[in-house]
Amino acid sequence: MNKIILAFFSIVFIYSCSYEPIFLNKNINFNFKEVNFEGNSGVNNIIKNNLLSRANGDVEYSIFFKSDKKKIIISSDAKGDPSIYKIEINLEYETKKDGNLIFKNNLKKQVTYNNIDDKFELSKYEENIITTIANNLSEEIMLSIISIDK
Repeated sequence: MNKIILAFFSIVFIYSCSYEPIFLNKNINFNFKEVNFEGNSGVNNIIKNNLLSRANGDVEYSIFFKSDKKKIIISSDAKGDPSIYKIEINLEYETKKDGNLIFKNNLKKQVTYNNIDDKFELSKYEENIITTIANNLSEEIMLSIISIDK
C-alpha cells in the first residue's frame, strides 16, 4: 500500500513541476554581425555554429573568443599507462556593440573520465565530451548576452 501511495505522489510531483527549456520562451532579439576567434578550431567551430544558428534579431553584436583545450593525464596504473584523463577547455570572450566593449568573461569547463582500451572508442568518447562542453559554453555565452540585452 505504501508503494502505491509513494508512486502516486511521485507522479503528481513530477507532472506538477513546470520544467521548460531555457531558450523556449526567451526572445532572442540579437544577432552576430561579426564572429572572430582563435585557438582550438574544433571547439571554436562548434561554438560559432551554435551562436549563429540561435541568434536572429535586430540588435547586432560582435564577438571575439579565444579557446584553449587541454587533455591531462590525472592518474596512471602500475605499468605507467594512463587510467584517468581530464579534458579542460578555457574560453575567453568579449562582446561588443557598436565598437564598444559591453561584456568580457572567462569560462572554464572540465570533464574527468576513465581510459578505454579501444582507442577508437576513446577518441569518439572524447569528441562527444568536447562537443558537449562546447555546446554548454555557447549556451552560457547566449545567456550572458540575453541578460545584457534586457
